Amino acid sequence: MVPKTFTDEEIATSRLFIIKNVHKNSIFSSSSLRGNPYTTYQNLVANIGYSIDDQIDGLNAGILAGETNRPELDKTGLLLSAVVVNHEDMRPGHGFFVFAQELEMLQVDGNPDPDGFEELSFWTEQVKRIVRLYGKQVGRLIL
Repeated sequence: MVPKTFTDEEIATSRLFIIKNVHKNSIFSSSSLRGNPYTTYQNLVANIGYSIDDQIDGLNAGILAGETNRPELDKTGLLLSAVVVNHEDMRPGHGFFVFAQELEMLQVDGNPDPDGFEELSFWTEQVKRIVRLYGKQVGRLIL
């Protein structure tokens, strides 16, 4: 069961989990990224001792992903939850796009559509910038 609210420690632990996953599993080279910077909502909540057992737990996992954005926005201006995805379609949940729209980072008319062009472009750019910041850099690889 996933709670609806999280401690500062759980949020910090989750943020660090996401960053370490990006660094471990992705490489930024020139203007492209390689690897898999993504983690699932299931893995995110499992990292702090919870499991998704139903739809409400899934929504609450989205709240946790959203909470990891707050310190990241202050530090880098990025939505770190861009790399937290559903295991079925490997995309962030609808809440990611709603949050981006509320912050006026994503400009769309009406309710954002996770399959919309502007939404996918925004998401892709966020992922690219996160990997550029936290992924391994080709010049820094130790072989």
